[in-house]
Amino acid sequence: MSCTLTLEKEDVKEPKKSSSKNIKKLKMIEDSVIRKFCMYLYKKFNLKAVQESTFYRHVHDTFIFLVSFIALFSMNLTHMTVLFIIVSFDAFAIVVRHGCPLTALERKYIKRSSCDDRDELLGALGISYNCNHEYEKQVELLINVWMLVAAKCMCIIVMKMFNIKLFNYNNIYSND
Repeated sequence: MSCTLTLEKEDVKEPKKSSSKNIKKLKMIEDSVIRKFCMYLYKKFNLKAVQESTFYRHVHDTFIFLVSFIALFSMNLTHMTVLFIIVSFDAFAIVVRHGCPLTALERKYIKRSSCDDRDELLGALGISYNCNHEYEKQVELLINVWMLVAAKCMCIIVMKMFNIKLFNYNNIYSND
């Protein structure tokens, strides 16, 4: 005893319910909290004035600034661990793509990247690389950042083990 299922395609037109469903879905998307918040930010910060070509440069610079700021001023192991994971993901992306994704987007839209600016600055200071491979420079930079974050995490752990407190006169560091 075997059962077979046969599907026959009929030329039946979709009822108008599907169009009303689509309208309801669009209305639901427009009314979502995330959509309203994004539109609020878009209007508040006048993001229409930001040129598409410089957007990725701003994202890249903001990312670098935040990583540096957290690495320098945070003594919280949880924050440092999150930073460590973020830097690891960035390094993984560079290894997989053979280049930084944000640098690729900068080159696509601006025809120039922050890596080019860094190379020019270092060249003007008399510091130059022997190779001309951008991939190796990016991997080296991220390995150095990764090692600095790991070293700071280990120093914080050792300081907590031996109950060493930093004098925090200006309340720069959080000791949580």
